[in-house]
Amino acid sequence: MQTISQKIPARTISWIILGVWSVYIITAPFYIFPKGRPQPADFILITAILPFLFTQFIATKTKITPAYLVGGLFVFMTIIINFINHLFFPDIRLLLTMLYYPYNFMIFVFLSTLCRHDAETFKKTTYWAIVISVTIQLIVMLFFEGAYRGHRATGGFENPNQFAYWSLLTATMIVFLRRGETLKPFDYLLLFTLGYFQTLALSKAGIIAFTTLITLLFFTPKVTKTARALFIAALLCAGSYALYDTSAATRLYNTIDPLKNAAKRIGAIGEEQDDSAEARGYYRLVEYPHYTLLGAGEGAFRRFPDDKGYVRELHSGIATIIFSYGIFGALVFFSFLILIMNRQPLHYILLFLPIILFGLPHQNFRFSDFWALLGINYGLAISMREEKYQNLPPETLEIRSNHAAH
Repeated sequence: MQTISQKIPARTISWIILGVWSVYIITAPFYIFPKGRPQPADFILITAILPFLFTQFIATKTKITPAYLVGGLFVFMTIIINFINHLFFPDIRLLLTMLYYPYNFMIFVFLSTLCRHDAETFKKTTYWAIVISVTIQLIVMLFFEGAYRGHRATGGFENPNQFAYWSLLTATMIVFLRRGETLKPFDYLLLFTLGYFQTLALSKAGIIAFTTLITLLFFTPKVTKTARALFIAALLCAGSYALYDTSAATRLYNTIDPLKNAAKRIGAIGEEQDDSAEARGYYRLVEYPHYTLLGAGEGAFRRFPDDKGYVRELHSGIATIIFSYGIFGALVFFSFLILIMNRQPLHYILLFLPIILFGLPHQNFRFSDFWALLGINYGLAISMREEKYQNLPPETLEIRSNHAAH
């Protein structure tokens, strides 16, 4: 019986595959077509995904894990539920949704399999592609007026919330790529830059989620004792200065526009019209509860007017899964996430919390980079687990193999 010690044979990943993946990372933050439609980066990536997955799962018969099976079941459910709803309530969005999840799931399987082939090469290639991507976005922010919608930054995306979510996912991806090691000085520079993006995007959910990520990260083994001590010392110095000369500290604070704007944005929570649960579309769960049984699909929103007759999209990742795919679909989806996080250190699981927080007022599970993050996390976790077993003495492996057989 095959055990976890029998990993995918170590071999070099095709540089063509890695090159296509790197180009995707760099081009993914640029939206050319309307949101919800495939972007140029998606067409680029699919040229690597299809031949790679065909080779791995058809030609070489790579082992299919429980996470692949449960994730595949969820994807199958999204196709069926959206198709059935489209038959009764024709809407192009229901048909487009039938493409989202299969494509995103392929990204998950593609990246998790790549990680198992050669984790170190994959980590280095992905990391430097992220460095290039973040650098390009920084240049765009500094020199291109088209990267803003009003006073809020959008980067290459259509709206600032997408830019904020991308920044959050990219920061989390950097942490996951350092699996088995602590963060390096350059990593902190990248995280600072992505935090700066959050202050430009001025997404309330993004600022809160990113702050939560950095706070959680501070207490994990990813941060060295030296870095932790330096950070605490910096906070103490800043606090002492503020107490010693309040007026000077206030003047300094007022000169830092991104920080001031972010604080003002967070202070205004609850004052804007779209801050309510009803405005985010949560009313559907209460006013149309029967859809939570079999699922309403993602589209044909004309079916769900609020008490004033307005039709709103459901702006919540978790609520969308429950309402669109029913209680059973939600159970399958969250079982898929549990299988990914199974047997992982607690701090890696906690680092998903900011992503969940962001998804309370926004769609977050359809975003392709979310599935890329899942694939990287899952693939690196399995790779390190398999490497650990490979390094065990032969007699220990034999005992484990016999135990698995029985």
